[in-house]
Amino acid sequence: MRVSHLAASVSVLALLPLSAAAQDSAPQQTEVESAPQVGDTQNPGVKVPSTLTGEWGGLRTDLRDDGIDVTGSYGLEAATNVSGGDRKDAAASGQLVVGTTIDTDRLMGLPGGTMQVTITYRHGQDLGSAAGLGTLQQVQENFGRGNVVRLTQFWYMQSFAGGHADIKLGRLTQGEDFAAFSCSFQNLSFCGAPVGNLAGIIGITGLLAIGVPGCG
Repeated sequence: MRVSHLAASVSVLALLPLSAAAQDSAPQQTEVESAPQVGDTQNPGVKVPSTLTGEWGGLRTDLRDDGIDVTGSYGLEAATNVSGGDRKDAAASGQLVVGTTIDTDRLMGLPGGTMQVTITYRHGQDLGSAAGLGTLQQVQENFGRGNVVRLTQFWYMQSFAGGHADIKLGRLTQGEDFAAFSCSFQNLSFCGAPVGNLAGIIGITGLLAIGVPGCG
């Protein structure tokens, strides 16, 4: 194929680090050592989540203590076609992800339970269509099915047998628990679960996951 392009992607974190992959992954909370802040003078070694917007005057801390963790991210991917295709062109696509993870033990006294709700908003233009590249996979993985707002995740997971087994039911993303694939590039050929990209499987209802402590 005589098509080549220059691509650059920029990701802007809104609240917590999130993967802006084609199969929007569940938010993962990252904890880092922080310098003493106002209100932390008595506990200078306390660990708090690394966020861009802080603790919202303590509201976010209270919500997390109650078992509700709110997360979000925004990613922008820009690409330019310099040779091949029907025309030289440039395009940019963006993805806004907002989600919440609920610890049912803290919120309602149900041990071992976790709920996840994630909404994704995608907007922008696909370079493949704009420049007539004729590629089999999209240049910008976050374009997906175009400008759309959708419920990406809505599931409940219950752990039992001392954490040796889990049952997860609901709307899941392809590659969330099985057939995972790294997302190191913005080209969809190298980002997101292959099955989801090729077959268009964006949700599964009813998944049984059994794991062993210490194994991914």
